[in-house]
Amino acid sequence: QRQQGGSSPASSDASLSSALGGDAGVDGGGTRPRNESRRSSSASGEAMARRYGKDELRDLVQAFTKDMIKGRPLEVVMPTGSIVTAKCALSQQLDMLRVQVQSQARVIALGDLEEVITAETADATSAATAAAASVDPRLLVTLAFGGAGERLTFQAESAEAR
Repeated sequence: QRQQGGSSPASSDASLSSALGGDAGVDGGGTRPRNESRRSSSASGEAMARRYGKDELRDLVQAFTKDMIKGRPLEVVMPTGSIVTAKCALSQQLDMLRVQVQSQARVIALGDLEEVITAETADATSAATAAAASVDPRLLVTLAFGGAGERLTFQAESAEAR
């Protein structure tokens, strides 16, 4: 199910307001102990470091950062499995992520980011989100933040773009 940010009906996904409004979170799920979160996130970083050379990895990060500061549309997978297009942007200070769908917006302090979950580090909640959306889990990246099990899942165009 795909909904475009500008053309979704008024009866759009009811979880959208909670997802972007911050009350129940995007995807309430169990949180991992902090030391386990750091291990799984660093495992993803180590895999990228093996795949790319140091200069190439630096260039990828710089290009991504510049693109995200300008803002770009990204597909957000809702807990119900529907997919909406959101405009996402990083602050100039690289400390906040703004996610906006239509007139609803959520600003996430990156200091609250606890984990970046990919197919290689996915837990049961992330697997359930992928199944609900009927998408290839290798295309998903989930941000866990806020300490209350809040999650925001994005669908990339390709595994490489993820």
